[in-house]
Amino acid sequence: SGMLLGREGPTIQIGANIGKMVKDIFKESDKNNNPLLSAGAAAGLASAFNAPLSGIIFVIEEMHDHFKYSFISVGVIMIASGTADFMTRVIVGVDPVIKMIIFKGSYLSSLWLFIIIGIFFSIIGFIFNRMLMVSLDFFKNRLKSSIITISLISGIIIVLTGMFYPSMIGGGYRTIRLILDHDFTFSFLIILFLGRFFLTLFSYGTGVPGGIFAPLIAIGVIFGMMFGVIIQNIFPGLITHPGIFAVAGMAGIFASTVRAPITGLVLAVEMTSNFELILPLIITTATASLISELIGNKPIYSTLLERTLKIHYNVNIK
Repeated sequence: SGMLLGREGPTIQIGANIGKMVKDIFKESDKNNNPLLSAGAAAGLASAFNAPLSGIIFVIEEMHDHFKYSFISVGVIMIASGTADFMTRVIVGVDPVIKMIIFKGSYLSSLWLFIIIGIFFSIIGFIFNRMLMVSLDFFKNRLKSSIITISLISGIIIVLTGMFYPSMIGGGYRTIRLILDHDFTFSFLIILFLGRFFLTLFSYGTGVPGGIFAPLIAIGVIFGMMFGVIIQNIFPGLITHPGIFAVAGMAGIFASTVRAPITGLVLAVEMTSNFELILPLIITTATASLISELIGNKPIYSTLLERTLKIHYNVNIK
């Protein structure tokens, strides 16, 4: 429909449900419920992004409060994630999700810049998480009584935006490719960042099934490219291409909002095949996640879970 939502949220949920179905069909004991659900979730993420290692690490890192760690359970999610990625590559192809330049060379002289961009992303993540809850609460109080009106308004907003600014809508993969190809001016990048930021909050707030992984990554790429362009103008010759910071943006936004820095790092590398950027990405994600912790920014999925349990089951999690 053009709303700013990704496929990875639903694929993770569908995968987990398939894991539960397998457990029920084969009448497995309850002790196998957790590994099967976790395996399905890992497979869902791996297939969405062509990123099998990210699927494994996501379950271990982000679902650590619920994932029951054991040799068998880790082996199960590895098999599921690898199998899902294999089938995805057979059906769709082996190319990385985001086709871009593979950056080469040493970045030792510019590593301090990745600390700065990590700080910026910690602030962006804090604002995004807080405003997402505001958006959800706003629509929650209005959907029951005026769902048709909200649907019409949402459709009009997305259609009009798409007519004039096609790169402003959708999950964000096409937008990311255009940004990395330098198809936008710096002033339009600012508009694009603000537009996609608020439209992502709007789209997810309406309750339409969809994930925020892909839209978040697009926001990270846009801000990272803006940062890179500024740095290239201030320190010409220090970096070879502003796109380096766009890749850092993918990992940084993930580390600050989802608070899963290792997953963000691995996901950025797997999606772009830029394995030589691992060190800068470690610095970006470590900075973003640590500053997010200091300023009290909770992981968005934990916050969403607490909100869901409180609204539907009147359960409070401490």
